[in-house]
Amino acid sequence: MGFGVESPASSAVFFVRHWGVLIFAVAALIVYSAYAPATRTPILVAAAIEKIAMGLLVFFGPVKRTGPMTAIAILDGTFAILYVVYLAGL
Repeated sequence: MGFGVESPASSAVFFVRHWGVLIFAVAALIVYSAYAPATRTPILVAAAIEKIAMGLLVFFGPVKRTGPMTAIAILDGTFAILYVVYLAGL
């Protein structure tokens, strides 16, 4: 209703595709930052925030959690921790 669509299924597909584009864009930026050190800090900060948000939504959000969602959230959380550890210089 918020987007003025007739079928909720079509809006769900839109958001799933958007999520796929977001994942691709963040991953591409992380790979780019490996070769452009000046961009590394802001890109890793943004990636860590995105991955922490994903974990929070899976574990504390209103949607019922599934096994694959839990695995993805744990993996994303692990990467977020690695990014933060790298940025902290440890």
